[in-house]
Amino acid sequence: YQRRVHGDIYNMQKIWEEAKALSGAKAIHAYEEILRDTTNVTEDDQKVKEAAIYALGEMFVKEKALKPLCELIVSIRPQVSYMPQARIAKIVRMLYDKLMTVPGGMEAAIPIGTEIIEWCIKEKRTFLKHRMQTNLASVYLELNKCGEATKVIEAVLHEVRKLEDMLLLVDIHLVETKIYVNLGNILKAKAALTAVKTASTTVNLHPSVQADIDFLSGYIAAEEKDYSTGFSYFYEAYQGLMNLKDQKAKQALLYMLLCKILMKSNDDVFSILNSKIGMIHQCPQTEAMKAIATANKNKSIVEFEKYLAQYQNELKDPLTISHINHLYTLLLEDNIKKIIQPYSRVEIVHVAKLIGLPYDKILAKLSEMILDKKIPATLDQGKGCLVIFDEPPLDKSFAHSVKIIENMDKIVDSLYEKTHKLKEMAQHTSSFFTHTIYYSCLLYTSPSPRDATLSRMPSSA
Repeated sequence: YQRRVHGDIYNMQKIWEEAKALSGAKAIHAYEEILRDTTNVTEDDQKVKEAAIYALGEMFVKEKALKPLCELIVSIRPQVSYMPQARIAKIVRMLYDKLMTVPGGMEAAIPIGTEIIEWCIKEKRTFLKHRMQTNLASVYLELNKCGEATKVIEAVLHEVRKLEDMLLLVDIHLVETKIYVNLGNILKAKAALTAVKTASTTVNLHPSVQADIDFLSGYIAAEEKDYSTGFSYFYEAYQGLMNLKDQKAKQALLYMLLCKILMKSNDDVFSILNSKIGMIHQCPQTEAMKAIATANKNKSIVEFEKYLAQYQNELKDPLTISHINHLYTLLLEDNIKKIIQPYSRVEIVHVAKLIGLPYDKILAKLSEMILDKKIPATLDQGKGCLVIFDEPPLDKSFAHSVKIIENMDKIVDSLYEKTHKLKEMAQHTSSFFTHTIYYSCLLYTSPSPRDATLSRMPSSA
């Protein structure tokens, strides 16, 4: 591929149009030829070069060419050094984002990202450095390297707080929230998410960022067992992700179904799955949720265990499996309480037979419930029986006594405040009367010029 001359002027736009019509190795060679020419580059030529870089990166992504893409990211910075800093930052970020979509790109993104950050420090490109540190933390998170991700995000967060770049601060706190969610630290995740919402009040967010915020809000609410709020957030996230045609919308729908199951609104699960959104996302995961909802509605432990074994590959998500196991535990306890309720003494074998679970499992669960004081009973190991006691009447005298003491404390505090106010009023009144009497005395005893003169009245008077 040879450079073309249009009159006496090198016409890069014409070469760009011709390069777009090529494919394969010829197209790659044409784009590289455009990038190599750095003589007399005009503003229009810069736009052509930028488009050529994106086209070249897109070709490497389609061909899943990891090594050429990495080489392009490293070699492109000196070739575009004459461009404005904002344009260079955009090019580097776009290529780095494309790298993470190539198979094996996540692993390669760590050394590439570290090298770009070092280059930013050397060239004093602060904004690009902060953005790349945030992206690098996201890469560590995707690879489940939460320790490294936490170190990177804490370092960049300390610097960005001083700059008050709210848009970048939202992205950083969002990554921080995801890290703590992944670590299972819900308290810190909630604090980071609160920081996201605080920072986002002063900026306009991209719909994808807003969807992420809603999704994480629903996740944290579900972890705190506030399933109604969790469902609302997941529904908002689902709508946002569907508008963006994001694949994550299906996960939001599954969490919506999970919240409805945990709220014991099993009929709502069937309604959602039979609606338009349920028909769009029909898959083995939605079938698994439907089966769990059916078992939960029937309150059948046997069905629940059957579906858990049948759909174990579809229920691998950490939030789902955690809450499904919790639901299973509650269902088992409710079944046991229902069976033993009419008895004062019952064989454990009989309880196991009615529930349909192994004897050892029921024995272990009964022991756990007795220790947790969920049932007033004891185990007779010799005879293999469960002895149930009558629940002792609840003594409310202690609670009433505490309430009386609290009320007395309020009364004493109230009397103290009133006494204090009365003392202040008495002091003020005393001071007022003293002040008045003092001046009255002055007026009464003050000398008058007439005191020095003789009275003009006759002595007889």
